[in-house]
Amino acid sequence: MFRPLFALTMTVVSGLLGTSELAGQEAAANILPNPSFEKLEAGNPVGWTKSRWQGAGDLSVASSGRTGEHALQIKSDEGGDISWSTTVSVQPHASYRLTAWI
Repeated sequence: MFRPLFALTMTVVSGLLGTSELAGQEAAANILPNPSFEKLEAGNPVGWTKSRWQGAGDLSVASSGRTGEHALQIKSDEGGDISWSTTVSVQPHASYRLTAWI
């Protein structure tokens, strides 16, 4: 069984998912819902889902962000298969670029 040797805390402060840039063209609009996690309902970012498969950990919204007031935080002292996720519509045969501050 895998045992992590260290605690992990990860904070995602903003995300961007847009079509790939071609030389001389402007970047496409961000297609992620609530990409800076500013809109909250019941303390969770609108359009984002918590997932827990196994292990222990904490999924929360941090009160400081890179471009706004919030960030997503994933913390696990014992190791855990947990995540924040969202779903976006994409086009077949298109290129997309996902970037985030971690």
